[in-house]
Amino acid sequence: MPLIREVNYPYMEYYEAVIRKAVEGKGPKGAPPVNVMFKAIPKYTGNNLVPDSVRIIAYSSNDGGKTFNMDVTIKNTLGEQPPPAVRTGW
Repeated sequence: MPLIREVNYPYMEYYEAVIRKAVEGKGPKGAPPVNVMFKAIPKYTGNNLVPDSVRIIAYSSNDGGKTFNMDVTIKNTLGEQPPPAVRTGW
């Protein structure tokens, strides 16, 4: 899906790195490596071919999201974004 360059980096890359750490077992508190189910869901307005935002849902699939759970929305716009925040079971 097309993202504005300033959205892909640093925002999308940040969340992808958090997910990668979960898979590699490099999370806080010595969390074990987990299998992660990942969805990136674009939100479009009308016939626009570029999404307004992308919702990322990721969770540890081996324990139903108890070890790792992420649900964030990234706006696909230029300008100030809220700082990255992740809700996880870590």
